[in-house]
Amino acid sequence: MQPADVFAAVGRSLPSTFDDEQLQILADEILARSASRVLDPTGYVIRALRDRDLVSRGSWLIRAEDIAREHAFDCTPTGQRRF
Repeated sequence: MQPADVFAAVGRSLPSTFDDEQLQILADEILARSASRVLDPTGYVIRALRDRDLVSRGSWLIRAEDIAREHAFDCTPTGQRRF
């Protein structure tokens, strides 16, 4: 998957703090839910985040926000949990 292509296509829909690592987590989850083998992972992720089905697209965008929150909450630069 090419993070730069995904960000160029749907970056406005993703949280402003989203980075390549977080995008990879989201992409892995999207690809894992595919019913068949995905030949173009970048295109598949973009299509999932642009899906006309608002429920499907919305669930991935909510998951993106969850990943961003988890990442922000998870660790400080020293590896300690933030509370």
